[in-house]
Amino acid sequence: MASIRPATHGGSWYSANKRQLQTQIENWFNTVDSPRFGRFGVGPHAGYTYCGATLAHTYKCLDPNITTVFVMGPSHCQYFKGVRTSKYAGYETPLGTVAVDTQITRKLNSQGVDYLDIDTDDEEHSLEMHLPMLKYTNSKATFVPLVFGDLSSAAEQDFVQLLTPYFDNPQIAFIVSSDFCHWGSRFGYTRYSPAGTDHLAPVKQHPSPLGRPIWESIRDLDQEGMKIASTGNADSWNKYIQETGNTVCGHRPLSVLVRLAETCNSQIHFEWLHYAQSSHVSSRHDSSVSYAAAIA
Repeated sequence: MASIRPATHGGSWYSANKRQLQTQIENWFNTVDSPRFGRFGVGPHAGYTYCGATLAHTYKCLDPNITTVFVMGPSHCQYFKGVRTSKYAGYETPLGTVAVDTQITRKLNSQGVDYLDIDTDDEEHSLEMHLPMLKYTNSKATFVPLVFGDLSSAAEQDFVQLLTPYFDNPQIAFIVSSDFCHWGSRFGYTRYSPAGTDHLAPVKQHPSPLGRPIWESIRDLDQEGMKIASTGNADSWNKYIQETGNTVCGHRPLSVLVRLAETCNSQIHFEWLHYAQSSHVSSRHDSSVSYAAAIA
């Protein structure tokens, strides 16, 4: 195994100063009232300026008795098919190193889960952004890094079978790293609806003035997806993604988590704890990214 992955986004996406970062996380945690604890969650992976307050909800509500966390996020840096894990034995954060459960990653690799190459691992941010929060809330927990590429329905089911032995262990958690709607021409997604989520169409196809603000249409689109994810039905979740085209970057790991619960004859009922947008889009020329936190 490789040694320790450096905190490549420290100093840019979040503070590299231990004391400053710890104070920021503590302040965000203090805003989370009466948390319920769970071992299945969803949280964003943008810069902490944008999503820190949202991500704090996920990790403050993580069961403190957890010893291992599967963090499952999408690949932003390289196209590949399937799911990959890390060669590293640990990931550095300004608050200390989060150890990788190399016994599990080695076993997954022996079962056909490829390793990320080191350069791609170092560049990817979807897992790294969760680790300072995990280290802050549970300093002894290990984690299992899983980065998702393109995944067919058959490949999804095969991967679910690999994870099934870990699902019912009360000391193991599964966290999906995902932002919600990426809206704007730079993301290739500009769908808008003047009411609810019916009649979604590219915003340029709607008459001007549009009526209600674009950001409200984005919010309703995201909240519909959050409601569907909470039903614990993976087919309904995937149908929602197909029909709306909502650019939820971690929709595949979320589908795997929900389908994993179905396979184990369980249900995951997410409680959505926080929702935010990087900006309130008011013009078809604007853009935004949405962030949501959940626990189950």
